[in-house]
Amino acid sequence: MIRTRRHIEAAVGFLKHYPPILIMLGGSDDLARTETAARLAALVPPAPGAQVLSAGAANAAAWREAIAVLSVGVPVLLHGQLSDRDQRNATTALPSGVSLLPFWLDSLPPDLDPRIWRIAEAAPCGLAAMAAAVQSWSGRQASQAARPDMEGVR
Repeated sequence: MIRTRRHIEAAVGFLKHYPPILIMLGGSDDLARTETAARLAALVPPAPGAQVLSAGAANAAAWREAIAVLSVGVPVLLHGQLSDRDQRNATTALPSGVSLLPFWLDSLPPDLDPRIWRIAEAAPCGLAAMAAAVQSWSGRQASQAARPDMEGVR
């Protein structure tokens, strides 16, 4: 009986509509950022999670792909050594109705705006806080300006 309930709840969860979200994950430690991106993407609703895109030196292709994926309603997690140009793209070029949730692992570089970025740790407690923020944000209407509970994220 309990197993049946879980299956029904999972099925209903697949039918629930989630507004598209762009999660940006920056940081200087490539290994920590890549591992955190993979773990966080799997926790983004709806299942199977966010599509992970890596922003390399030439970010234009990654941005085109991110916009195309978001346009069909699929969440995207874009990670890399993001710059102020990526920050501008995220705040001006997103399709209507797409939410933005940017995280930076460890210390934010001086050229990025601290009013936009949320500082997080690559440790398990930081991942849990980012996942909770993403799930909270995903459950809200895209037009709301309220910020998610960021306990554990500085």
